[in-house]
Amino acid sequence: MNKIDILKFNNEKKNMVYGPYSILVALSMLDEGATEATKESLDLFLGNIPINKYNNIENVLSVANKMYIKDDIAKDINESYKNVLSDKYNAEIEINDFSDEFVMNNWINNKTFGQIKNIVTKDALLNNNLFLINTTAIDMEWQAEINGSSVNGGIFNNGSEVEASYIYGFTKNMASYYENDEVLSLGLNLKKYDDNDYEFVAIQPKGVELSEYINNLSDNKVNNILANLKSLLDEPRNVDISIPKFSFNYSLNCLSTFKNMGLENVFENAHFGKIGDLPTLNLDVLHKTNIDFSEVGLKAASATVVLLFEGAYFDPNERLIIEINKPFMFVIREKNKNDILFMGTVYNPVLWADDSKNYAYK
Repeated sequence: MNKIDILKFNNEKKNMVYGPYSILVALSMLDEGATEATKESLDLFLGNIPINKYNNIENVLSVANKMYIKDDIAKDINESYKNVLSDKYNAEIEINDFSDEFVMNNWINNKTFGQIKNIVTKDALLNNNLFLINTTAIDMEWQAEINGSSVNGGIFNNGSEVEASYIYGFTKNMASYYENDEVLSLGLNLKKYDDNDYEFVAIQPKGVELSEYINNLSDNKVNNILANLKSLLDEPRNVDISIPKFSFNYSLNCLSTFKNMGLENVFENAHFGKIGDLPTLNLDVLHKTNIDFSEVGLKAASATVVLLFEGAYFDPNERLIIEINKPFMFVIREKNKNDILFMGTVYNPVLWADDSKNYAYK
């Protein structure tokens, strides 16, 4: 699964975010039950990307999987398929009468620290027999604490200049940096929890608009940027860092996106013989992501719901200015496993006019 292609096919010059890891896990659970041409298509789409496992950390990191089975088809679901989901994906299995969407929405809301709400509708329950769900969520502080006095207004240029709410409190010991002729990249370290090492990376193109840059982007280019990030502790110059706050949610049009990516023949009359004694099925995929980037830390969550249904020398006074002040893309990754958990774009940050009331002492 080419993570960048999802960004390319939703390159609409607006705030956008999605969870590549969540999509990979949910579709991989589906793939475990596929047969015939459906299996071949899903295998080709997913590629050979390994699925890394994560140990949940209370109130900080949550990765969860679940299968909901409508009670009137429960007898038709293979025990072997349920065992694969339970053993390989640590998935919960629940038989439900599908009478109330609150049940699934409440589970998703709890697993995403309250960030993803009401993704499942009552109509979805009426028309579907089986739900495969992955949720992935983080709620992490920055490596070093940043207080409110480091937030103030600043100019952000997204075609016209607006005054955005900027964070100025990031320091050398919590940041990394890479710059070439094409991009300015800024990495910001989150607090370490056990063996987890998470990082936010902003990638701001030079000389071209963000949408044009994304059109020519590849997974390899992003991986090269991430590999070349160097700690600013090695930077001899003084450093000023600024980046705007942003907070939004986004629902991905999965069917259109995945079909554009070549996954065309699994949405209608698909074969999932390993799931159970079922006819050919149709499916839909829902994907919703929320992100909140502030001086307190970084909160992000994704839910993916698969629905199945029938039918050298320097001047000491020289200063390196790292200013993220126009539309940029970002990734959030776990550095040790090299998993990109979230990816997106920012065209419209939090405006200072809306945020300044939270810093009334200024």
